[in-house]
Amino acid sequence: MKYFATYTLAILSLLFILIVDEANKVHAQEAKTFINKQGVIIEKDELENLIEIGYSEKYIKKSLTEEEFEDMKGFEVKKEIADLLTSKGFMNENGVFITPEELDRLRDFFSDEYILYKLTDDMLQESKSYNLGEEITNIEYIKNDKDSTTIEIPKKLYDKVTIPTDYKKITTKVWQLNNNSFKVHVQLEWNEIPKYRLEDRILFNVYSGSKYGITNYVIDESSLYGYQYVEAESSNSKTNDLRKYLYNYTMDDDKEHFNITSDEVILSQNLKDDYSIDGKQDKYKVKYLSHSLEGIIVKGPDFNTKTLEVTGGFNHKIKRFNDIKLKFGISVRGLQFYFRVNRPEVYDRPMNTYLQIFPK
Repeated sequence: MKYFATYTLAILSLLFILIVDEANKVHAQEAKTFINKQGVIIEKDELENLIEIGYSEKYIKKSLTEEEFEDMKGFEVKKEIADLLTSKGFMNENGVFITPEELDRLRDFFSDEYILYKLTDDMLQESKSYNLGEEITNIEYIKNDKDSTTIEIPKKLYDKVTIPTDYKKITTKVWQLNNNSFKVHVQLEWNEIPKYRLEDRILFNVYSGSKYGITNYVIDESSLYGYQYVEAESSNSKTNDLRKYLYNYTMDDDKEHFNITSDEVILSQNLKDDYSIDGKQDKYKVKYLSHSLEGIIVKGPDFNTKTLEVTGGFNHKIKRFNDIKLKFGISVRGLQFYFRVNRPEVYDRPMNTYLQIFPK
């Protein structure tokens, strides 16, 4: 009887341990966040992304600092459509299946990044009504009743402007998608990696007539998408390792980066610094950097114009100043007087492109 009780207790203890262990495993799988040894709160998908970037799980859980985490947060290894595409098509990040034929057509209107990360099924269906008009087509004749003259207005449905400098190049494109929609794409490429990599702004605006109380055009907020593309190379000449990262900006996940009115959108981006992985001395130096902002403009409720005028622009921050307190005049009573200097943040000269099309 004594041995029976002992064996029973041992079996029950073993069962209890197994149940608790399994429960812990389930809890660990279901847990969406954890706190590492440095006090950094990391979500499950962020952990997976850091591992994919190259960090070891051990380093993440023990040594990853808040500064390192914030520097890499949001960046992910860049995916290429070519690597996903099969003879039947591919599935984008939103679960939309795109055939090779649809991809060919979509590339007339959207960047590969937009197709891969932003395109929804509704957008795919809507895109079937899009027509690319790169040439000037259809001459419209308007009769002027006052002097009986005829004016020719070309229907220019596409425009592209590029402004290059030694340091960077901005390109803006605008084209008509269908009777009611227009696509704008602004891209900034760095020819030379900037010394100051702080917060930059990329934007586009449309002349809608809002200052006169009318609305010819409005920006479709749900269509907005931006990205920062980075190529970084290892300083270790033996490995010659090149890594490609993308930071996607969408209204769902990064609304705080967008400043939007009915006729303008500004996207703020923190430029990627050089970095190291797992605290190693080998640094990854940024070798290529580009930014992009895309969106759709639609005709507004007061639409009554023959043109669409769009400006695409970029602004690079070159210095950051914090408030400076100058302490002076300490009295015998211990009173302290402060003089505060508010110094503004400094940006370089903005780059602007101006485009105009004549919609049909």
